[in-house]
Formats: sequence, C-alpha cells, structure tokens
Amino acid sequence: MVPVLKKKRVKSLEKAALEVNKWCGSRVTFKPTPAEDAGPLDTLERGYGRCEEEGIFFNAVARSVGVPARMASTPYWTFKASNHAWCEVYTGERSKRVARAWGFLGACEPAGKLNEAWFKGDVKRAAVVLSRAIGSPAADEVLTNRGGYAVINSTRYYTKPCRMSLKVVDAEGQPAGGAQLALYIFNEVGNEPYLRSAFEAAASDDGVLTFDLGPGDYVVQARQGGVTGWAIATSVPGKEAACEIVLGRPEAEAPTTIDPTGPTGVNLRLGPGGKATKVGICRLDAFPWKPTQFVEVEARGATVELAAGTWLLQTGRRKGDGEVHVVLHAVVVTEGEVGEVKLPGAKPPRRKRGATGPVRTVLRYPRK
Repeated sequence: MVPVLKKKRVKSLEKAALEVNKWCGSRVTFKPTPAEDAGPLDTLERGYGRCEEEGIFFNAVARSVGVPARMASTPYWTFKASNHAWCEVYTGERSKRVARAWGFLGACEPAGKLNEAWFKGDVKRAAVVLSRAIGSPAADEVLTNRGGYAVINSTRYYTKPCRMSLKVVDAEGQPAGGAQLALYIFNEVGNEPYLRSAFEAAASDDGVLTFDLGPGDYVVQARQGGVTGWAIATSVPGKEAACEIVLGRPEAEAPTTIDPTGPTGVNLRLGPGGKATKVGICRLDAFPWKPTQFVEVEARGATVELAAGTWLLQTGRRKGDGEVHVVLHAVVVTEGEVGEVKLPGAKPPRRKRGATGPVRTVLRYPRK
C-alpha cells in the first residue's frame, strides 16, 4: 500500500484514505456472513464480508500506512428495519461545527471524496452514531470506557443534534448517582417488532447523563438497586432538552405471552377505517435489559386481556421502499379495570396542541 501512495504522490490524509479505500474495494466486496466478525486477513482471503467486516479490513489497511481510522455505526435505524456500520477517518482539518473533523466513508466502497457514501442521507436521520476507539479521546464525547476501550458519541458529525440531559431520581426526588441508563429504539430487524437498546451508560454522581441525540422520541430506562423507572425523551434538532426518570418499581421480567384469561383487559379498537390490523404489545414498566419483543395480536374490535401495569401498543405501516413508520401509545392498566383504547389508523396522526385523553402518541420518528 505504501508504494501505491508514494507513486500517486498523496499528500493529505483524506486523499490517502480514499486511495486505501479504492485498493480495499478492489479486493473485498459486500456479502452477508454469520454474526461473528472475521479478521482482516480472513476477509482478504475470501474476498467478501459484511459491512462490519469490510470496516475492520479497511481500518487495518489504513492504520498500516498511518491513516487514523475507526469504526462507526448506528445500532438501529429509526425508520427502516436494519442497521449499518462504516468507517471514520481523521483528516486533521477544522470545521465550523466541531473542533476536530472526522470524515466518513463506506468501507471497501470507493468514492471521489469523503462523506459521499450511499447512506449519507440516512445518517442525517440517525438516532445516534457510535464510534469506537482505544483510549479516551479528549475531543470526543465518550459514553462509556471500559478497560481503555471507548464508545464515542459521534452524532454531531452527521446531523444537527439535540443536547439531551437525562436526570435520574429516586422515589423521594433525590439524585440517583451512578444509575444505569439505556436508550431504546423501535426497530423491526428480521421483521419482528422490538424495542432495542441503542446504548447503555452510567449517570454521573448527581444522577445526570448529557449527550447528543438525533431527532425523534425515545424510551429511556433507568436501573439502580433493584428498582427501575422509564420515561419518554423527546429530541428536537439544535435544541436543548431534559428528561427526568423516577426510580420506583421493583425489577421484574417482562412477560413473553399475553394471558387471554387475565383479570383486566384493554379493548383494542381501530380509529377511522376499521380495517383489521396487527397491534404489537409489550410491557413498558418491566423491560429486561435485552431486546424487548412486541407480542402481535389481531385487532378489529377485539378484546385483549393485560395484567395491571404500563404497556406499549404499536400500530404502523411498512412503505414500499422498506421504511417503517410506527405509532406507539402508552397505556396504563389498573387492577380490575377494563377500558377501550381507540388506536388511529395506519398513518401516524399529527400531534395537536392541548390534546387530552387516556391515549397519547409517545414516540415519533423523523421522516424525509
């Protein structure tokens, strides 16, 4: 690789990165593989790999010739049933928005310049972009650092984020220092609806975690000392926002089935149109710290029995281009109470100022 760069008289980190990617793309192409990542030499030998494996291969080659590179990814998109990983390259240049500039590229996908990958539009709508590096870079926002391995929040390099501040308090309103926090995104990877954790991090001694977050509404869970709490965090681009999570419920395992003979129920009915549809249900006040699946039921005036607690109901639609737009509703079920929940049709409704009622749309995701 070094002779190639010398022959072309490459004099900048950006040009070097692009030449390296061109070389990598001539030797490795994209192809789905099993979940366990292969090493760079194995990927080179077989000539193909997933996006993560292509990134591992590019990083190894780039670093071997002195080009600073690191992995980046969005754990799950908020608008379609997939995720993605790519590479970032440090160019040493400054930009108007950030003190240190990192450009991005699709590994093994040659392009004429940085920041021109096929996903450049999608990444502007990402909930969060996470980069990974050895050490603890001073100029970056480090979410976690375990054993010298840093998970970096790079969202600000791709979009105009909201500066989100999460505060965790106990039942008496006192700061819960060191509480564990998880940010959840709705996604249908594998055509199965789930709430999936985008990242986990610890609150500071005063119970606060502040970070950059892409546009949308998200479920946030806090956990400490055997109790949990949840809240909905709303992110508005270019603004500052705050969300408080109160710890107050004992931890419990989320149910994997819905008992049709339970003592309480929610009568699920559609709004205008009245067509039969599938409604996803999951328990909101007791997620485990793992992907939380929605149990799907047919709803056309059907009654579904739920145990007392707070539940999340999901309706939505899948667009022809693969995008998924969902509407989620928080529903509180009280012991011995049976209520009717009027769900809107497939198209997400607009929010109205001053709207009241037992059902509210709690999550919305950015659209084109």
